Amino acid sequence: MRRYTAFLLVCLLFFIGLTDIGSAQSGRIRKPAPNTSTSNGSSTNNTSAENNSNPTNSDKTPQPKVVKADASDLSEDDATLKIDATLVTIPAIVSDRNGRYVPFLKAEDFKIFEDGILQEVSLLSSEKVPFKVALIMDTSGSIADSLEGIQQSAINFVRELRENDEVMVVEFNSKVELRNDFTSDREKIRHSIRTTRAGGGTRLYDAIYLAAKRLKTQEGRKAIILLTDGEDTESRDASERDAIEAVLESGGLNYVIQFPASDGYTSNRPTFGGPPTFPGAGGGRTNGPGRYPDTAFLLDLVRETGGDKYYAGGRNGLPDIWHRIAEELRYVYIVGYYPSNPIENGGYRKINIQLKDQNIGALRYKKGYKPSKSNS
Repeated sequence: MRRYTAFLLVCLLFFIGLTDIGSAQSGRIRKPAPNTSTSNGSSTNNTSAENNSNPTNSDKTPQPKVVKADASDLSEDDATLKIDATLVTIPAIVSDRNGRYVPFLKAEDFKIFEDGILQEVSLLSSEKVPFKVALIMDTSGSIADSLEGIQQSAINFVRELRENDEVMVVEFNSKVELRNDFTSDREKIRHSIRTTRAGGGTRLYDAIYLAAKRLKTQEGRKAIILLTDGEDTESRDASERDAIEAVLESGGLNYVIQFPASDGYTSNRPTFGGPPTFPGAGGGRTNGPGRYPDTAFLLDLVRETGGDKYYAGGRNGLPDIWHRIAEELRYVYIVGYYPSNPIENGGYRKINIQLKDQNIGALRYKKGYKPSKSNS
């Protein structure tokens, strides 16, 4: 009997033990053991792939490639001479032998040289983006007879611009006055032009310098249009050289419309060898009251900045001149390249742009640039 009781007790204890073990196992949450070698290998491979696909800026060398740019590609000064990192962009105008603008050219149609060394064309754009125009009006006493015609023709020019184009009006005589800053408000621009008054001396260099410096701060495509007889009598803040270099640095296309001085003298002799041959007749010289001052400054300004010059002998020729300029602003190529001579080396760089097919027509562009201190 004792043995039987002991046996039952042992069986009971054994059964209770099995029940506890099963209960404990059913409530346990098992966590898979981490695969250290697989996880680490995957992480290492991912990090390595990211590093290979995204090198740091310090290791990244710009790789020139031909792209079709839009306005966002040229946010810094399109149309203009611009230095962005190592990319240099230059506005260029192409016309055929008859003075008609040549559209639809490709990057492979251009050759560009810097200081005589062939560069690879990395960017070409011909997109129509808004222009910033600096209109510089001579209102000195010597141009009094032409002022009314200048005012009306300038207003007509503004009408030909596109809706988003902006105009800054600068008036100069014995003083230089900013009539209005860059704006697309046509009524404000017309009022600034219409309320100019003739009289006093001529601070030509000062006016160009001021306008070009303000234009330099603007983004996008840019142009300077100068209306003057070409004689400076009172500038005191800027020299001829200062004015030309400011235009070069502004990144703007440059147009000069020369009016005869009001001194009762009539001259038939072309001041700079006759009407411009590019992009066309350009209004030409016509007989009329006054004379075209023999100033070398306007010639230097046009030659060095890749500009164009027109002679306004009377009101009849002005509409055609303004129409040509407004039309030309719609057909500007932006040619860009990465210079083989690093920007950091500084120094003035001569630029030579050519068309591979010389029969296409003529080119006009800035003949050089000097990297700003911030880029050198």
